[in-house]
Amino acid sequence: MRRVKRELPRKPNGEVNPIYFQVEADGMDPRWFRMPNDRQVVELLQLLATFSTGSDGLSFEGSIDALAALVGAAWWDEELTLSTPKPKRGESWLDYGSEVLEEFHEEGIGGASHLAPWAAELAKKMGSVLMSPEATLGNGEPPKASPISSDSTSA
Repeated sequence: MRRVKRELPRKPNGEVNPIYFQVEADGMDPRWFRMPNDRQVVELLQLLATFSTGSDGLSFEGSIDALAALVGAAWWDEELTLSTPKPKRGESWLDYGSEVLEEFHEEGIGGASHLAPWAAELAKKMGSVLMSPEATLGNGEPPKASPISSDSTSA
């Protein structure tokens, strides 16, 4: 992780950009995250789903890497930024998660104590974003006769 000082991106009216949101999990202080793009959300939720079935015999190592990948993909902190780049299309989210897990460990952020509760809340948020009426209308495409609002596009 690198130490930097940055502020939450805001709209001209002062509101925080809607892709940034707070998560409250299991008695921990609320913290900010950034919603990954839709492709990344789908890939991450698919990755988590492979560990929730229990039928494939995947290890704890893989599942903790998947949780770290989910949290890492959405990580936003005003002072701590991840050094590990997000995987490009077709690259491994598990490998990314393994590297991110080590970065979090170095900062004293534990897998079971921090990443698992955050990942649970992030997975719910990501699932609700994908299932919102705006996301499912016309298979995710804006209506043809309607202009795209700048409020509904991600940065």
